[in-house]
Amino acid sequence: MPNVHFGDSLGNLEKHLIKNDFKGYDPYDTLNSKIPFQKFGKWIPILATQFQKRNPVNIRPLLGIKKEFNPKALGLFLNAFVKQYHMSGEEHYLKECEQFIETLKTLRSKGYPHYCWGYNFPWASPLKTVPAYHPSLQRISTLLLGI
Repeated sequence: MPNVHFGDSLGNLEKHLIKNDFKGYDPYDTLNSKIPFQKFGKWIPILATQFQKRNPVNIRPLLGIKKEFNPKALGLFLNAFVKQYHMSGEEHYLKECEQFIETLKTLRSKGYPHYCWGYNFPWASPLKTVPAYHPSLQRISTLLLGI
């Protein structure tokens, strides 16, 4: 196995993220499919999600699932890029942080008085189906977003 350095891995990951515009799939994004799983009863959406989560073959393109921004992932990227900026002082990290903030502003859950976010896909449990972008936690983001 070749000797891979942490910096190389981090740089490769950053290149991959930038190439994909920080969009991607989520293990639980099955209900973003063009197939209306929710119309087949309570258990079909759950089973479809669990199948896709464990499926070693990515069939999302066949299901009509596109790579999207995930607000939680963008928050984690923002946190990581802030740390990278503070460690390196490189301006491009700061510019990426500003872009993350602008994108997060557009992805906020609508209909709530404060900034809050939910997953970019609906998800189902035996008790309920939660729509995409329904906030999993309402949180005032005044310090982070300056609003």
